[in-house]
Amino acid sequence: MIAAGVARETPVAIYLDRSAELAVAMLAVLKAGGAYVPLDPIYPPARIHAIVSEADVKIALTSATLEEGIKAAIPVCIGIGEPCAESAEEQLPPLPRVRPTDLAYRIFTSGSTGRPKGIDIEHRSVVNLLTAMRQSPGISAADVFLAVTTPCFDIAALEIFLPLTAGAELAIASRADVMDPFSLAALITRTSTTMMQATPALWRILLEARLNPKGLKVLCGGEALDQKLAQDLGSGELWNMYGPTETTIWSLAERQDGGAIDFGPPIANTGMYILDAAGNTAAIGVAGELCIAGAGLARGYIKSAHPAKLRGKFVF
Repeated sequence: MIAAGVARETPVAIYLDRSAELAVAMLAVLKAGGAYVPLDPIYPPARIHAIVSEADVKIALTSATLEEGIKAAIPVCIGIGEPCAESAEEQLPPLPRVRPTDLAYRIFTSGSTGRPKGIDIEHRSVVNLLTAMRQSPGISAADVFLAVTTPCFDIAALEIFLPLTAGAELAIASRADVMDPFSLAALITRTSTTMMQATPALWRILLEARLNPKGLKVLCGGEALDQKLAQDLGSGELWNMYGPTETTIWSLAERQDGGAIDFGPPIANTGMYILDAAGNTAAIGVAGELCIAGAGLARGYIKSAHPAKLRGKFVF
């Protein structure tokens, strides 16, 4: 990548299926100083071209089997798993010294509320999240974390990086396993998974596939957690997670004890403010905007002169 021109903050597309190579590619881009831009091979060509153009991507990491689907959009494709041209004796280019304020990844929202927005996340924000998550919900070297999320969904970064920071085992579910709930439930058992993150929708499907969550640390986020699902997952250690992409994956995390569903406190170095229309702190019980501040806040939206501004209406 460095020989191909990747330097600090160079956007590099990752066009790979869920596999060990995916984790290697993400780490390699960061090591080279670049910012990875995840692309899902199941995306239609129009969406891929739109993301590549918006994110200003000129280089991609892919595989020989997938290269055909991306080479029309990106001029330089580097194959994962292909032998390097350099000999063992050849001097390799020095790695850049990456700063906390450099970009780690450039990711796009789903576009469910309009045109997808590209968001720039810095290394310091990712490190803050991983450090906080190691403490609460917590992870140790004895854990097995099963990654099930497409890399185009920002929570995939937590699945890949968190177990590696703790010396835990990372298991990566294939697309086929994720698409078949019975296969995924069997994989959880076969790999002795102790920790997994998913949306409420996926957890419901897994329960219908006779998953027994006992002994499993369940991270549930991306959608609202309802009381019935919380009860059904109650034999495991259930955590309710919340956070928009613009604040680096999760901003709130709380273990559920069987009572009312609770957001819980902010994670480390994160502030929550409920503000009224005038920008003042809203009174208790009055509807306002949830504004999030702190180390997780994105640098901003791609090609925007304004910092990320989060807007979500909640009643407390």
